[in-house]
Amino acid sequence: YTVSETQSNIPGYELVYVKEGNTQLQADNNGAYTASAATVENGEETTVEIEDKYDFERGTLTIEKTLDKDNITEDVLENLKFTVKAGADNKEHAGEYLYIDDNGKVAYSAQAVEIALKDFEKGTDGKYTLTFEDIVVGSYSVTETQANIPGYELKSVKINGTDVTNNTAYTTNATVTVNGETVEIEDK
Repeated sequence: YTVSETQSNIPGYELVYVKEGNTQLQADNNGAYTASAATVENGEETTVEIEDKYDFERGTLTIEKTLDKDNITEDVLENLKFTVKAGADNKEHAGEYLYIDDNGKVAYSAQAVEIALKDFEKGTDGKYTLTFEDIVVGSYSVTETQANIPGYELKSVKINGTDVTNNTAYTTNATVTVNGETVEIEDK
């Protein structure tokens, strides 16, 4: 007898491997994984063990921050702060806050962790970016928790082109897919 696993895809998960014993199986042209032939003798029982290993599908979340003011100095960038929180649908870190640790890797905390704009990278185009790589696909909320800079008047805040100046919080929900997601925030 031949045993084939003809459907191994699970939405929201990435198939890492399919094994029979210690042997990793390769998919055929139809996406099926076939174990070696098993012989069943009269009155005997034969077992074929197939193991599937999955990981969550992953993507990236990038925050792009633009300041519409030429004379803002680098030393005041610590005043602008953000949080990123995984949504309830997050299969790995639901409700936890994301930040970048001292090694440049994504880390998680049950407590809110504010990220200062000074921790973003400034591009040649004047935009500040921070990217969370290799995070589980799903929803995330991005909040600018502090938009005021001493000595400057905040006239408007736009998130993904929508004016949110009069909102009680400068928050947007982003859905990260395997293709990634970018949240654009502009302060004037």
